[in-house]
Amino acid sequence: MTALKRRYLYYVVSVLTTFLLLGSAFAYNSPKPMLPQDLIIEDIFKPGHGSTVGRVLLVQGPVVIMHKGKLRGYRAKKDLPLFKRDIIVTQEKGRIRFEMNDESILTLGSRTKLVIDRSVYDVKKKSRFSFFRLALGKARFWAKKLMDFKHSRFKVRTPTAVVGVRGSDFIIKATAKLTEVTALEETKLEVVTLAFPEAKPMLVTDFERTVIEEGALPTEVEMIEPEEIEGMKKEFRVAPEVGEPEKKLELKKEEAPKKPVKPAEPEEKLKEEEGPKAPVKPVEQVLVSEDELVTPEDPGAPEKLEEPIAPDIVEQQETSSQEEEITEEVEEIEESVAEGGIIEELPDFPKTP
Repeated sequence: MTALKRRYLYYVVSVLTTFLLLGSAFAYNSPKPMLPQDLIIEDIFKPGHGSTVGRVLLVQGPVVIMHKGKLRGYRAKKDLPLFKRDIIVTQEKGRIRFEMNDESILTLGSRTKLVIDRSVYDVKKKSRFSFFRLALGKARFWAKKLMDFKHSRFKVRTPTAVVGVRGSDFIIKATAKLTEVTALEETKLEVVTLAFPEAKPMLVTDFERTVIEEGALPTEVEMIEPEEIEGMKKEFRVAPEVGEPEKKLELKKEEAPKKPVKPAEPEEKLKEEEGPKAPVKPVEQVLVSEDELVTPEDPGAPEKLEEPIAPDIVEQQETSSQEEEITEEVEEIEESVAEGGIIEELPDFPKTP
């Protein structure tokens, strides 16, 4: 084989090797699809099962909402209702902010998948239990503090950890093998790794961060500089609004300004505008004798009106409500069996003294 042929073969092999390496690197770095391939996007929104647990506040970019067990999705829009077991997926450059019934606010960044696993808010019983699953991506949680509630639990589960909250503002970034938890202002979190649920929870407070890798305990907390905190907050601003979610919540509760009441005009001015009145013609009196007077007939006792009979809608509502409660109990039992009882196995966080 001549030297020219050797050089030619070496050149061809080098080019092919380069293309193979670039192709494998591109395939490795290419983002995986966030939605199922056979998912059908429908234009007309259909409600999920049960009563609503929240509503959409703001949407930016492509965001899809899916109900549990259905291969149909809906483009997220402002004021759309959210239901238990809904799956919210933000695609590339997509963001969403929504509010739960307890007035807690959640904001999802780009390429994030979150499931509203449980959401119970009972004002009469003073009970709140919220459980979310962050499968992938990053989310900011502003959990409203319910000081007068007897039972208040707010938890977020990722592939490697469970974060317990007592009313806080925090950010979670999650992948399949790593979770990063960052506490913001006036925040207290307790982080448990799924690998060692019996271990003592890691306490994370204001401007602290911990990392939980797969099969490992949470790292020691580290302090975060204010510049980094501000940069993290900017990732969760949803156009067209600008500002923090707690400030938006306070503004939302303020009453709208009342229209100014026009002062009453003086009586003298009103009399001048009315002008002189026309003289009233006296009414002629007609005298009638008692014999010509006619006594009106006795109209009798007024007829009693029967109360309208209540429609069957009330019975149907009661029946549907009972069926809904039974269905939810069956779903909770099936979910507990499917997940291997991971929620029950985790230790309860200590209550507030």
